[in-house]
Amino acid sequence: MTSSEVRYKSFMNRSMKALMYGDVDTFSSLWAEDCIHQSIDPFDQGEILREREAMRAYAEAWSDVSDFQVLKNQILSADSEGAIGNARVKWNADDGTHWACDFIYQIKLDSNDLGTSYKEWNVVRSN
Repeated sequence: MTSSEVRYKSFMNRSMKALMYGDVDTFSSLWAEDCIHQSIDPFDQGEILREREAMRAYAEAWSDVSDFQVLKNQILSADSEGAIGNARVKWNADDGTHWACDFIYQIKLDSNDLGTSYKEWNVVRSN
């Protein structure tokens, strides 16, 4: 792995682990104050989240799910400008529905390794 790949893999692992354990404080601390998060999803087009407080609310919403698991997370390409990766996660919703999702993501970090931009494209979602 290149140093860029290691850097982005580390960020994504910490981010997903914080979501998995409902650790809202850790998750929000990984993001720059002026970050942008966008999910491009044919199932439910989400709004663009802007700033760290929006990321905190995002993490709080995910803290309601149970049995959240990261099944795969890999960096496909990375350089000093950003990284492209893909992941597979599964979880149980409050109503008992079982979900799984495969997605591709693009992430950018600042010089302090805080997330500044994140886009994800959900390619498969099932229940």
